[in-house]
Amino acid sequence: MRQFYNYDLNSVSEEDDGFFISSKVKINPESILARLDSIIRHYGEATEENEFEFSSDVSELVSQIEIYDQAIINKYKASEPRELSSYLGKNDHSKDAIGLVEEFVDVLQDIPDGCAELFPFDMIDELTEEFL
Repeated sequence: MRQFYNYDLNSVSEEDDGFFISSKVKINPESILARLDSIIRHYGEATEENEFEFSSDVSELVSQIEIYDQAIINKYKASEPRELSSYLGKNDHSKDAIGLVEEFVDVLQDIPDGCAELFPFDMIDELTEEFL
């Protein structure tokens, strides 16, 4: 079996609560927003026919925003642990992620409405409630 980062994956027991992730994905505000623009260009307007796929693709980016948020918080914890509160906003999200979500929601609001039932409206509401 392949080994990652000198860990023998055969030795990991089922009781182990850790996990391994090996992925090369650039996660920063610019790349996330660029991928969002690409997805919107691909689908165009949100319709009943493409709503599920469109929403699924954009949901992957929301997961990347959450990873970015946690990575930024950990970066701040490592560099200035006593000043962490100055980097946090609503619901203990980083101000960096909050700024990204503001831009992300602005872009979602501009998606042409082709009579989709839920997307992007529910996603906008969820992101706004959690981050803004």
